[in-house]
Amino acid sequence: MNLKDPRTQLSWLLILIFLSATFFYKDISLLKNLVIATSSAVIFDFLAHFLYNISMLDTLKTILMIEDETTLLEMYRLKFEAAGFTFLGTATGEEGLTLAETKQPDLILVDLILASKVAGGKIDGFAVLQELKNNPKTKNIPIYALTNLNQDSDIGQAFKLGADGYFVKSDLTPKELVANAQKIFRGEKVGTRPVK
Repeated sequence: MNLKDPRTQLSWLLILIFLSATFFYKDISLLKNLVIATSSAVIFDFLAHFLYNISMLDTLKTILMIEDETTLLEMYRLKFEAAGFTFLGTATGEEGLTLAETKQPDLILVDLILASKVAGGKIDGFAVLQELKNNPKTKNIPIYALTNLNQDSDIGQAFKLGADGYFVKSDLTPKELVANAQKIFRGEKVGTRPVK
């Protein structure tokens, strides 16, 4: 079930209206038939998603991910979109710089190793990070490194270039990364592991 599909949303809205009318008129037999006909787990899943999206309507966020591994990029896209985010993804640093400036995302996640020669990329994530933080149009966008580099020197270099945080891919599931993005938007400090 695709909860972003307008037809699905309309169907569930009609069900919610039906539920409200059922409670208002206190005709439990109608509600009982609805529950029997529809899996309660699906209803609760929808309600949780619906209520979360209602609470986030005025603050829908856009994520830009610069990741040269297209399989990972697509996996992250699915997770972020399922959580209600708008997702922009690109395999090259050059395109990431352009998207950051033109689309003004709310959060940028950049892989520091961009071996995207096939996609035509020529710059790595460190250069992307530096250019984003030096550009007046993008310098205030939170930028987090999302990489497999785990050496203190790499972590230190990323923070020196202006990274707001640092995530090691192997330490996080995609679901945990989405949860961390939500924490960032709530103003919580994440991904700020100090260099030893």
